[in-house]
Amino acid sequence: MSKPYAPPYTLTSAFVHRVAEICDAFGGMETALRLGPKDVRTHVLYSELLSGMGEFDLAFEHADQAVTVSQGVARMGIVLNLGRPRFMARQFDWVLDHYASFLKDNPGAWLAHFYRSLAFGAKGNFEEALAEAKLA
Repeated sequence: MSKPYAPPYTLTSAFVHRVAEICDAFGGMETALRLGPKDVRTHVLYSELLSGMGEFDLAFEHADQAVTVSQGVARMGIVLNLGRPRFMARQFDWVLDHYASFLKDNPGAWLAHFYRSLAFGAKGNFEEALAEAKLA
């Protein structure tokens, strides 16, 4: 029994296809922002896409814009999640300060403790990391 035929450039084809999807995502987000420059969800999603690609400065701009135009519960959720791209950018002190401030008004926010735990661990402060992890 012979093996099924596999094209010789399967991985390359998959890579090229993925790059095309990412380009489509960028184009879609940019179009959405042109059509609705104050759309909170688009700013959040674009910020997440950019941070995943390592484009942190632009990601932070869109995250800040999302905070500016959002209100109420949506704003709180956005502010709560600001630490992930900052952690990815290795801005551990920013993460620690941001969530210390956030926890003053929201002491039960387990995600804030989680990100503080990660930041302390990344800085090598393992006792503080463990203490925060227990609160998460």
